Amino acid sequence: MLFDLAYLRFFLFFGENDSFLPYLWLPVFIGVFALIVAYFKQQQSSKKTFVSAMFLMVVITSLEWFPALRVNEEDWLYLMLFPLLGCNAFQLLAMPRFSKAKAT
Repeated sequence: MLFDLAYLRFFLFFGENDSFLPYLWLPVFIGVFALIVAYFKQQQSSKKTFVSAMFLMVVITSLEWFPALRVNEEDWLYLMLFPLLGCNAFQLLAMPRFSKAKAT
């Protein structure tokens, strides 16, 4: 999924003298951020949650980020990506605490 984000953006929007590296760093950043959040989620609950946390952070964030990817304006990419990562990480890490409080 992360490679597809880089490759398809490059394939659809590249110019004559464009390099692949500018298209590569945002998916790498998403992957590293997802690994960190999934690690903390695993520490918070059980070892079985690592893969599902990675899935949420990579795939769901990419789907939510799709409108900005279609426009391919650098400002919009950053403006949407960082709040999406923050909100998804917060939901993943903090929501179980809120659901436990309501259940008791």
